[in-house]
Amino acid sequence: MELLKEKHYEFIISESYKSEDKFSFWWSEYLRVSGCFWGLSALYLLDIGKDSEYITKEKVVEFVKSCYDKKAGGFGGFQGHDAHILYSTSALQLLALFDALDSIEEYKPDILSWLSSLQRSDGSIRGSVTDGDVDNRFSMCMMICLSILGQLSIDKPSNLDEKGSDHCHDTSSVPSKSFLYTTSPIIDCSKAAEFIMSCYNETDGGFGARPGAESHGGQMYCCIGSLCALRRLGQYFNPYLDHSSKLKGSSHVSCSSCSHRLTKTYLWFSERQLPCGGLNGRPEKKEDVCYSWWLISGYSILRKMESIWTLESDTESTQEDDKEKDDKEKEKEEPTPEQQQLDDGGYIDYLSLQRFILSCQDIESGGIADRPEDMPDLILRKMESIWTLESDTESTQEDDKEKDDKEKEKEEPTPEQQQLDDGGYIDYLSLQRFILSCQDIESGGIADRPEDMPDLYHLFFGVAGLALIGDPRVKRISPIYALPQEIVDRLMLVSEL
Repeated sequence: MELLKEKHYEFIISESYKSEDKFSFWWSEYLRVSGCFWGLSALYLLDIGKDSEYITKEKVVEFVKSCYDKKAGGFGGFQGHDAHILYSTSALQLLALFDALDSIEEYKPDILSWLSSLQRSDGSIRGSVTDGDVDNRFSMCMMICLSILGQLSIDKPSNLDEKGSDHCHDTSSVPSKSFLYTTSPIIDCSKAAEFIMSCYNETDGGFGARPGAESHGGQMYCCIGSLCALRRLGQYFNPYLDHSSKLKGSSHVSCSSCSHRLTKTYLWFSERQLPCGGLNGRPEKKEDVCYSWWLISGYSILRKMESIWTLESDTESTQEDDKEKDDKEKEKEEPTPEQQQLDDGGYIDYLSLQRFILSCQDIESGGIADRPEDMPDLILRKMESIWTLESDTESTQEDDKEKDDKEKEKEEPTPEQQQLDDGGYIDYLSLQRFILSCQDIESGGIADRPEDMPDLYHLFFGVAGLALIGDPRVKRISPIYALPQEIVDRLMLVSEL
């Protein structure tokens, strides 16, 4: 299905610059900064509108600065509005998008002071100094703001000197990439991570807005993204982790808990996809395009991190296997008289074969098994293998026939569909079709679901969803910072990925 880029450009310009005579333009004034970010980010990801007379760096900077609340130290949703972390996040993302962060350098000390005042003693984040409401959306906003402002840094291992030299020259004692935690002079990162994990629901594998709250799709991005920005996601979800020996200064969690938690969370994600291909935010709710971002962002972070954890585990396992092999070589005894009398095996090592046969003995009941630790027998094992082979052959033939039938039913994928990322537990092809079906073919824009009215919010998150699943017609987006990946790379924003 076609991605209506030109139509979306017209829709964004119409909604953002030609709609002052519409009632909707004025009732949405309170989130104007966010609306600008959604529209302009969508254009960036779609790679259109670069030469538009409506969109210039100067105009964007002028508007963002006009929304700065000098009294508080943050940005409001519009001129004259009180500062709030939601709109401060959108303001900083806009400036990052246009490479204009230097335009607010004079405000930076006050912004950082204001951000610092938003963290409570339990690690949670408020939306503003006058707002007592706590929500993990604000935790994610805090990580984005601090990272864009250069206030998140990677903690250096204690055994490295100022130049990065390793005093002990023992690389095994240097923490792996996963254990170089994020620190900040503005907030307590450890407490922030602990609060976020206190909102994890062990019963279903999801995250809520606060401890005990219902799991919700939007919170999955906010919590998983925050933990990844804090470089503490592995502490709670890495199934290969030996916490007892590698974690420092944190509550220890067993590997089995991490593995169980990861599986539960994947299951929660997979249950959000409906037959239409769209995703919902909670059980028994309708599909909505915006969850193409809120869910797939957190889901893709976990899948990418799992690949990193697996690679690290495989590397460590290889090193351990090599060490174990060396130890076994050292442990080999001089050949016994029985071993010395073995025939010359020529091309086959009879000595090793003898050792293998003897290792298959059952020291308790007697008898010899097919391999060490298996049950010994006389002939049953041989018959089992024959029966198994016959059964496998029949099953394979049936599976191949069923597979061929299913393949015939499938439509030939388009080039854009062939280039989608592997979705794992989620069918990315069905999700792509759902997002594209929510486009308005007349006015442009994307709605929450087919036949509904389009808006900037769903347009951005629909396009962002396409970017996350690897649609080649859209630029890549960071699943953590909700910015184009090339912007994140340029700013070198910190994360566990």
